[in-house]
Amino acid sequence: MHLPHPETTTQEYAGRSARSGSRRGFLPVQTAGFLLIFSLLTIVMTWPLPLHAGSAIQDLGDPLHEIWTMRWTQHQLLADPAHLWDGNMGYPFPRSLLFSEPRLSTSILAWPIQLVTGNDILTYNIMFLLSFIVLGTGMALLVTEISGSAGAGLLAGILAAFTPYRYGHLSHLNLLNYGGIPLALWALIRFARRRRPIDAGLAALFLTIQLPASDTIALMTLGMIAVLLPFLLWQQRRSLSWQFLGGLVFALAIPLLALVPDIVGRLDVDRMYGFTRDLDTIRAMSATPRSYISVSGFNHVWRDILPHAYPNPLFPGVVALLGALLGLALAIRRWPTWVVYCAVLAIGAFILSLGPDITVHGATITLPHRWLYDSMPGMNAFRDVARFGMVVILAINILAGLGFAAAWAFLRPRLSAQRIRVIGGMILIILVVMSLTEFRSDAGASKVPRDPETVAVYDWLAKQPRGPVIEFPADGLWTGAGPMLRQIYYSTRHWQPIVAAHTSFLPDRYLEFLVGFHDDTKAPSLVRRENVGLLQDIGIRYVVIHRMNGYDWRRALEEANRLPELTRVGTFGDAEVYTLDPSHRTPVELRLAAPESAIAGQPVMALLIANNRSAMSAITTLKRPPPISATWSGADGRVISTSELPVHVPVIVPGGATNVPLRLTAPSTPGTYRLRLDAGSLAAPLEASIRVEPMTLQGAGQPPITLRRVTWPDRPYHPGDQLDLLLEWDVKQPVDRSYTYTAQLRGPGRQPYAQYDDRPFRDAYTTNKWKPGETILESISIPIGPDIPPGSYQLLIAFYDGSQPSAPRLPIGLPDGTTGPEGIFGPILIEKP
Repeated sequence: MHLPHPETTTQEYAGRSARSGSRRGFLPVQTAGFLLIFSLLTIVMTWPLPLHAGSAIQDLGDPLHEIWTMRWTQHQLLADPAHLWDGNMGYPFPRSLLFSEPRLSTSILAWPIQLVTGNDILTYNIMFLLSFIVLGTGMALLVTEISGSAGAGLLAGILAAFTPYRYGHLSHLNLLNYGGIPLALWALIRFARRRRPIDAGLAALFLTIQLPASDTIALMTLGMIAVLLPFLLWQQRRSLSWQFLGGLVFALAIPLLALVPDIVGRLDVDRMYGFTRDLDTIRAMSATPRSYISVSGFNHVWRDILPHAYPNPLFPGVVALLGALLGLALAIRRWPTWVVYCAVLAIGAFILSLGPDITVHGATITLPHRWLYDSMPGMNAFRDVARFGMVVILAINILAGLGFAAAWAFLRPRLSAQRIRVIGGMILIILVVMSLTEFRSDAGASKVPRDPETVAVYDWLAKQPRGPVIEFPADGLWTGAGPMLRQIYYSTRHWQPIVAAHTSFLPDRYLEFLVGFHDDTKAPSLVRRENVGLLQDIGIRYVVIHRMNGYDWRRALEEANRLPELTRVGTFGDAEVYTLDPSHRTPVELRLAAPESAIAGQPVMALLIANNRSAMSAITTLKRPPPISATWSGADGRVISTSELPVHVPVIVPGGATNVPLRLTAPSTPGTYRLRLDAGSLAAPLEASIRVEPMTLQGAGQPPITLRRVTWPDRPYHPGDQLDLLLEWDVKQPVDRSYTYTAQLRGPGRQPYAQYDDRPFRDAYTTNKWKPGETILESISIPIGPDIPPGSYQLLIAFYDGSQPSAPRLPIGLPDGTTGPEGIFGPILIEKP
């Protein structure tokens, strides 16, 4: 077989092709042959899954989410394409399709199969099997195009399609779908050699399919193309033309335009939710040199010899390494451009796969990934940098194909004509069998339950008015993702919004809501008196409780049946269904507060107060709070300083006031200043006049803390109301222990009728942490009981040491300049209801 030299000019290549066998019709036959071979090999290498393709998947984990992604995209493109990104999972958080890779092209390609079969399991498995077939065929065509050897192409395709790396990602269709890469390279090389528009069109088509299939693979694809272009232009330097350059621009521009909606959406959702990975997480998910000699634990040959790695076993195989060595030794003489290209790819991707830095003999060496992390938009959200190892493996596979082709070109002239076919065929068969043997791994086939008992509740939901759904158990993020993934998958039968979510990224406030809803990660997954209001806050309409093994569903039903807010609808298959009445309670109020005074140059505390007037826990906001801007201005209006204060507002707060401290530093010069706090849409802005005083030394025997002021809304109160206090303290000296507030509403005879007792900031910033010179501001709430008699009351404020039986009080300075164990304020008028 003729082996074209890569440095051949376009005219020479065209003439040689016409003479030697690039006959019209040959390429389709060759391609069909590769497709057939890889179809058969894929069935063998993924057995027994093909036998159960209509009812089972690799496992009941991530493939269920992959199916949901495809089905949602197909559903929403018809129902409401303007809100494609707003998946029905992860309610009530928008853009949930973008919490993971949206896989747009895969979903669209799978659509006709879904329409014909009506079976999403079968559709998924066809796409799964095609990922092996297309990759193998694409690599075979690429290596055949470069080397002229179909046998070397076939072998390279096998090395690529069934490498151990792919068996580490059998549950991740998005990471298996990279067959468009070798096909695009093949089409671009053919275009450079033949200058036919159809080849530029094919390159554009393959890239347009490949790039939106996976954000991760898109990054690597663009990197491989970027490295290819200089080599391609250098190879064609003697025959460059505007037609050729225009074809390249066309082949790249169309796919990039197709990727724009994905890029814009991903960057928008990263900003919306702050989706980033810290460097420690990226280091943990980076490859090491050991990764490149590691295999999946499912590998039959190497699992007892080589180390295991999940999810990125990067051992390319002995046959691939042998071929790559032959490539470096022999193919460099025949196809230097492509050998160097593969070497550059492999080295560059290997370095990127190691992450932001490595440590050698105690010294930390910063690597190029760190620059990408700091500089490239979206790169700080890319967690699993070991996946760059996929590019290393592809480069080795191409190099191996060229190496075997060069070795055969060296051996062939030394054989007699009668022995060429026999020996060539035997060598190819041996290498193919060796490759398939060392790559053979276990593939799963887990049946997806779709029996009437399982799907009855979802079919019932499909017939109901639109309303958000929560299903129990709802704690799968820390007890096991199986139930949540099944809820996500089965939502394709009804498309109601569901709370369940499982992706590579979840909003912090979604996680905080789920943990807070359960109290903690060890609490049973139940709807009960303490948390039913939270479901009302987010507008849940349907509550589904599953009778399933490993879940205390009997207790869950008992708790649900006690709640007047829930109305039982009935039993549907394995589930009990309730409807939840809407809530009419007052939403949590968010407001800013600032002290009236501060000490020059010392810390001063302002507040964002979340005031929950309900006795039960409530949701503040599910939106990610913006930073609060703080601006100090002088009496003349001149701005002295501006700062941005990061703020975390708890998603769930108990009844009463919850304080979010805003830590500032007072101006260094005494005087009267204006402080403006702006929280955007979170709360109304605050303009406060603050008197900044000089630091004064506290004499011996003086109280360490002074109550500067206590304020409350000046109005009559009624039984059942809440008295909101704002306390401002000056810290004069260190406090040696943690004291507890008491705020008491006292009637005749000093009898307390309502009371608040707690450590400052609910034990988050206790008195022993307060610093001299600091100004402390805190809001507290006293619930006024329903049985309090009308009359005039006084307010008592004191600190006591609750760790001692006698509860001794801390002497405090009072607003009138005196010192005492308590401050008495008032009057506070309680009227009849």
